[in-house]
Amino acid sequence: MAVTARYTDGLDLDTDFDEDGVTYNADFEMKASSVKMDYFPFGGRFFLSAGIMMPDIEANVVGTPDNGSTYEFNNQEYPAAAIGSVVGTATVSDGTQPYVGLGWRSSHQSGLSFFSEFGVVATNVDVSLSTTNGFENSFPQLQQDIRAEEQSLKDDIDKLPVFPVAVLGVSYTF
Repeated sequence: MAVTARYTDGLDLDTDFDEDGVTYNADFEMKASSVKMDYFPFGGRFFLSAGIMMPDIEANVVGTPDNGSTYEFNNQEYPAAAIGSVVGTATVSDGTQPYVGLGWRSSHQSGLSFFSEFGVVATNVDVSLSTTNGFENSFPQLQQDIRAEEQSLKDDIDKLPVFPVAVLGVSYTF
């Protein structure tokens, strides 16, 4: 048995995805802390892991219409010239979440070693959108349609209730 703690930062990913005629550019920033118990069932290098993770997986998104001239939110069309861009955040996971995984260490003896681990952490999806021109503040229908777009994006992201975790690293065992 082993108790491990970890902090990971600086993992960034840029990607594009389409949703209902809007192309969103997402700039993901990923950080995570974890505390877990590792169990070596065969007394060797292979281990099973369970514990808690405090992930901070969030993306800043910017959406532009695929056709360049109109957005369609909740089956309503809006001119891109009036709205500008759609901007916001998409949080995949934030706060304390359960974690399970399996891994391998080059050694479980005292000293320096290498390890790899694969696991999953539960997600807690939230999406928040607005327009760069603040057009939705004057038009309640647009505000309602943007909330429907947020829910559609949330449903797409939330199709997988867990987020995969893959780690390669160096550890020191006391």
